[in-house]
Amino acid sequence: MKKCPKCNFENQDNIQFCQNCGTPLSAPTQSVSSQNKEKWYQRTAFTVIMLILFFPIGLVLMWVYRKNWKMAIKVIVSAIFALAVISSVFGGDSNSQNEDVVVSENQDESQNNDGDESENSLETDLEQICRERKYTL
Repeated sequence: MKKCPKCNFENQDNIQFCQNCGTPLSAPTQSVSSQNKEKWYQRTAFTVIMLILFFPIGLVLMWVYRKNWKMAIKVIVSAIFALAVISSVFGGDSNSQNEDVVVSENQDESQNNDGDESENSLETDLEQICRERKYTL
């Protein structure tokens, strides 16, 4: 006699479902190797590659499928990427913006001046830029 795991009703040996509640009496037969086999996107190597190449996907894979990684490692990796994103968004270089303005002003002046005057103008502009940045010629 087979005993139902849900309602403890005793069923005949040849029956696969409980006659009282309908619960399957025999567990589905699956091999141990098919249960333990990870999918390609669940592997550690793929998670690390995604963290390097495309970090948003890597972060999701790390938090969802890497249950065996320590929490401290997950938090540190996430914090590093968060700081990198924040610094790239808000940490713009103000010098590059100033250089663009100086270059555009120099181009406007050089277009307005003729031959020798434009060379003198460029030299004086170059000297001015060097003085501002404390370079020596």
